[in-house]
Amino acid sequence: MNESGLGAAGIAVGLAYLALSVFVILARLPRQDRLNLPPVAWPLWRRTRLPMTLAAVATGAFALASSLLPPGSAVASGTWMAALLGWTGAVVILDAVSRGKRLRELPALQRGLLTALVVVFAAVTLTRALAPALGAAIAIEAQVVFAIAMLVLLENVMRNAEREILWHVSLPGVATGGLALVSLLLYAAVILQHRFSPPLIGARLALLVMVLPLFAAGAMRAIRWRPRRLHLSREAAFYSASLILGGSFMIVLGIVAELVRDYGTSLAGVIEWAIMFAGLLVLAIVASSGSARSRLMVALSRHFAAAPYDYRQEWLRSIATLSADGGVSVAQRAIKALADTADSPSGILLTHDRQAARLRYSEGWNTALEIPAIPAGTDLFRQCCERTVVELDPEGVTAPFWLAVALPDPRASGPLGVVLLGRPRVAQPLHREMAALLTVVAGEISLVMAERQAAEALAVARRFEEAGKRFAFVAHDIKNIANQLGLLLDNSQRHMADPEFQADLIGTVRDSVDKIRAMIRRLDPSAADRAGRLDVGARLRHLLAHRGRVVLDEGDGHSIVAIDPITFDMIVNHLLDNALEAGTAAQTVTVALSHEPGRVTIRVIDQGRGMSAHFVRERLFRPFASTKAAGFGIGAFQTRELILQAGGSLDVESEEAAGTTMTIRLPTVHEPAAERLETAGIDHE
Repeated sequence: MNESGLGAAGIAVGLAYLALSVFVILARLPRQDRLNLPPVAWPLWRRTRLPMTLAAVATGAFALASSLLPPGSAVASGTWMAALLGWTGAVVILDAVSRGKRLRELPALQRGLLTALVVVFAAVTLTRALAPALGAAIAIEAQVVFAIAMLVLLENVMRNAEREILWHVSLPGVATGGLALVSLLLYAAVILQHRFSPPLIGARLALLVMVLPLFAAGAMRAIRWRPRRLHLSREAAFYSASLILGGSFMIVLGIVAELVRDYGTSLAGVIEWAIMFAGLLVLAIVASSGSARSRLMVALSRHFAAAPYDYRQEWLRSIATLSADGGVSVAQRAIKALADTADSPSGILLTHDRQAARLRYSEGWNTALEIPAIPAGTDLFRQCCERTVVELDPEGVTAPFWLAVALPDPRASGPLGVVLLGRPRVAQPLHREMAALLTVVAGEISLVMAERQAAEALAVARRFEEAGKRFAFVAHDIKNIANQLGLLLDNSQRHMADPEFQADLIGTVRDSVDKIRAMIRRLDPSAADRAGRLDVGARLRHLLAHRGRVVLDEGDGHSIVAIDPITFDMIVNHLLDNALEAGTAAQTVTVALSHEPGRVTIRVIDQGRGMSAHFVRERLFRPFASTKAAGFGIGAFQTRELILQAGGSLDVESEEAAGTTMTIRLPTVHEPAAERLETAGIDHE
């Protein structure tokens, strides 16, 4: 006979205490500010969970061991002492909490008794493990000493507990004291009779059953635990329900097949296999049916879920749908995100045309159906302005659709658009949770679509800005060419008969035509990719050959740069014209050319009136700010932009009444010597 005498009952009690340990583990502690405890007591309050859990596990292990092992076994004896020690530790910790003290601050008697219990338990456990014969001999006496120390400790704790905490300590204290008392009686009887008493063994098991509710109630009292709610996601519930239904269906098929085999004809085997195949076929059809999945999900949401949606999963799914590309437009992704939320198979997007004050069809998803434009004065439009989710009239112009979900415009009043969702596969009412979730998803979609529209508008604005900048440059250059041609016409009346003037006239007109053609090329955004190449030294010598008051200081070497020759001429001519205007008729302008590895430097140096540092920093390169009465104010700005487009830089050093130095630095390109004459740039004239 085992120690308990009731094997099945012992197993049941063991499982009950293991269930209690699971309850303690899953329990949720309240916040510290709701317990009205001193700060020092909060860690002890939280630590009560550990001894209670260990005590419940040890008690369950003892009940199982006493049902399966002979009386006095090492496992049964050790688990019994561990259970008693665990429950006693929980009571002592609760007493320490009531006093707002740490364990080392308890009265000396309590600390001494608790230490003695730990020492006795450790000594018995080690002795039975290392010297089984000696351990079995001292185990009975040790159990008596252990029980006596427990009773003294519990009596001291209960007698000195404050009235406020006694309500928490009384139930586990009484239950633990009862276990200690029955343990003392049982092992004292063993010492006197030299054998275990079956009635006391059965009484101990009965006492374990009786004190189980006390331990459970004491745990709930002591820390006011609220059990955590086990959360089962919609996906887990769906697949679990699917397995249960599928298994039930297969069981029914099995029963039918068994009946056919027992009471059928000679074709019973064929019919049995046919029924099995038919069942598998039905399960496959149901599993692949969207309507069946929807019906099951709706039923689970209505009857088994506290909240019909897992907001985290729904949010992540919506973000994944909006982020996916795969050649699908943003509008179709937005419709799909809302349709999946409402379990709708289709939908269309109506965008808000503010100029025409209407909602017009934009795109559809899983449907080719289009509806007429909805004017701003209709009831549907007003409802979409007032709330996000609107249930549609089944008899109206939007009859094929079920819901209208407005996409709020974050930049203006009124919706950014409206998504019309088709009727779901399974009819269901528009409940509050669905409307709230659709509102959240619609807000995220609105932000995504508004950002996309803003990005597209910004891209268009930048293209217009670039086009406007190029046209402004062309207008500035045309002004210079018009001034040059006007001066030529003025002189033609006096010098038209002069052959040299005629040759100069033809050359100037040809040069103007080339410049105008170069301007037209610059209007093409891809013109920069087709820039020509030129020899900087040769081009400068050609430009300055007919310039008065300009001196070229050319260093040794030569450099090839990737820039359109006409553009290069415009840059140098603009800087030379400004330098000449800044000085007097007697002053000269120096153009210094130096060649360095990887770049070429051109300095235009004058001794004119100069500029202040503030003017250079704030006004020189500001577009449309000119010091000339007839100027456009974009000459310096255009010059710097052209240099930057060629990969170079423009630096200014100026001092009032001392002159200005404009420094151009351009990157050079490597080119074979056989091509240098061809890229000199002179032939472009």
